[in-house]
Amino acid sequence: MPTEGHEVTIEAVKPRLTLNWPTGFVPLPAEAPDRQPDRILEGLVETDANRLWLVARVKETLAAGKHFGVLRADLDWLKWLNDAHGHDLGDLGIRHSACKLAATIFENMPVDPASVVALRSSVAADETEFFLFDLGEKDLALLEKTAANLNQQPPIPLTEGTSRGVGMSVGWAHSLSDENLYHDTKDLPFEIAQKAVLGAK
Repeated sequence: MPTEGHEVTIEAVKPRLTLNWPTGFVPLPAEAPDRQPDRILEGLVETDANRLWLVARVKETLAAGKHFGVLRADLDWLKWLNDAHGHDLGDLGIRHSACKLAATIFENMPVDPASVVALRSSVAADETEFFLFDLGEKDLALLEKTAANLNQQPPIPLTEGTSRGVGMSVGWAHSLSDENLYHDTKDLPFEIAQKAVLGAK
């Protein structure tokens, strides 16, 4: 059932949302093996080939004595957005949560854009996972702080009289989070991402 309040239009909401990737950031590098169609986030869909490619990057990072981290943006109230205001607005919400997280990463962490990769777990998913490679130990504390800062931000209200709107939960994990996370399966980065988002709920 639509929420009471003023009618929401896409054009009225757009200026309040972050909808563009940070300058110089390519979410899925050209060397990634598989780019699946995704009308919201430009083909950044998880596939087995991309999973294996990510695990190879994890291993390279650890072999170099560096760390890696995961930040996962989960759009809040997606079903409500879709039901009350339409799927186009829900799609904008998903893009906002991903682009906002990307912008916050580069505002708060001294990381090379080439060391950050973003993927969606499926075309229908409301979560986007960001994998950060070649981190130092000091960067891991900044990773946690970045997630905490975003989780403290209130949602952007779309109508009067409701606290619901475009907001997100952000979870985090990194290579020192749990020593038992390392094993040779293609699911390793995504298990960590799942662990991250559960911690933000």
